[in-house]
Amino acid sequence: MHASAAFRLGNGALTRCDWMGVFVPSREEPQGEWEPNSFWRIVMSVAIVGGSVTMACNTPGVVTVWSLMGSTVSMMVAYILPCAAFLRLSPQSKSRFAVWTLLIASIIAAVAFTLASFYTMITGHGKPNSCAHIPEKSQM
Repeated sequence: MHASAAFRLGNGALTRCDWMGVFVPSREEPQGEWEPNSFWRIVMSVAIVGGSVTMACNTPGVVTVWSLMGSTVSMMVAYILPCAAFLRLSPQSKSRFAVWTLLIASIIAAVAFTLASFYTMITGHGKPNSCAHIPEKSQM
């Protein structure tokens, strides 16, 4: 048997809480101010897919993709999101200054690493075939 109860939140929205710890939002909760209609959903989907296909066709190799992902997503997952979550969940903590410092430094580092990755991608430095220790075929 599945037991649940209804609770009223501070804003008056009714939310059903399952005893297993799962919160299910009710239909009475206020929605966002702008809800995209089907035309805008199609336009956004075509733009996202078109941009992804364009990037995929113009990317020279998987090394470029990994360098961009490493410079942006890894910093976000390792530093930015945990700091932001801590600041949001612990508003009265004594270590807020240190967390804000780490958050700002990690945002600056993520931007710098992403720019360095773009610079490497544009100039062509760091390609796998530019290693000096691999002998040329003419030298063999």
